[in-house]
Amino acid sequence: MSEKIDLLPCPFCGCEDAGLHENVSMVDDNVSWSVDCNNCGASVIENTAEQAAEAWNRRAIVHESEKDARTGEWISHKERHNSARYIYYKCSECGYEDGYPPNYCPNCGAKMEVAE
Repeated sequence: MSEKIDLLPCPFCGCEDAGLHENVSMVDDNVSWSVDCNNCGASVIENTAEQAAEAWNRRAIVHESEKDARTGEWISHKERHNSARYIYYKCSECGYEDGYPPNYCPNCGAKMEVAE
């Protein structure tokens, strides 16, 4: 990646502080790229930096009047694989699952709270 890639503001919270990151798997050294919002945690992951930036930039931007209109909860559930325990969070609005609960669902854009 030789040229700078411009990123649009976050489509969920409007933050202009998104970063492009290279991710290397510790298991098999495969490389992926992600764009992550440093405010709400929304992200996209693709095979190349260019694909990640393109996916981030083509996402629908939430209109200012709709930012707080849709709300949901991260519903936590635990799974056990072999001897390891995992906690996953599921969006109450669209069913999207994530291992880390960001402030906005990266799938549907709902402003999220963690259910107790």
